[in-house]
Amino acid sequence: GSHVRGGRLDATRGTASPLKCVASHGSSLMAPPTCPARLCPGYYKDQLATVTAAKSHPGLHPALANADLENVGVFGHSQGGMSTTTAAGVTGYNIKVAVPMHSCMELGLTGAKIDVPVMFTAGSADTVCQDGCAYRLWKEVKQDKVFWDLKGASHFDPCDSGPRHEIQAVSDFLSCYLRSEQCDKVQGSAICSNLPAGSSLYTCEGSAP
Repeated sequence: GSHVRGGRLDATRGTASPLKCVASHGSSLMAPPTCPARLCPGYYKDQLATVTAAKSHPGLHPALANADLENVGVFGHSQGGMSTTTAAGVTGYNIKVAVPMHSCMELGLTGAKIDVPVMFTAGSADTVCQDGCAYRLWKEVKQDKVFWDLKGASHFDPCDSGPRHEIQAVSDFLSCYLRSEQCDKVQGSAICSNLPAGSSLYTCEGSAP
């Protein structure tokens, strides 16, 4: 999932750090631009269309030759987090795990359709998308869910300009449910202790299956 900032559209602008962290665990990444012409309703379709394109046209990129499109994870920040929340509730795309980071809210957005392991991240000092937005979505998910709220974190904690305290936990969560790796750092309540030195959680609720 991507984020639009300053009127310029760029799928990786400001978010290279979490992408590199996830890729370092062996995942193939596809980062579609969202909000074409700044028309954002339905932007989750960009994520789903990217999965479809990769399956239908493996020659689009050499890396797709090694991509496991039977086990797909989705994650994104801010508007990308909103997109991830919706995409994770759509069947037929082999989505096995989702991590919406610092998601905002909009009319009709719901977590009720999500039935894969999901981790919502938020920051207690986020003034762009307050942590209550992600918490409301988390509450709507029926099971296999984690709400991971970083104490003192702003909206841009996972971005290149932020301290990036959450990106290792995000990467571990995705690795567990896509590659069966790092699960000792994720399952049960272990994810609530998955923090770099000098940081702490404002709250951590739920558990990973």
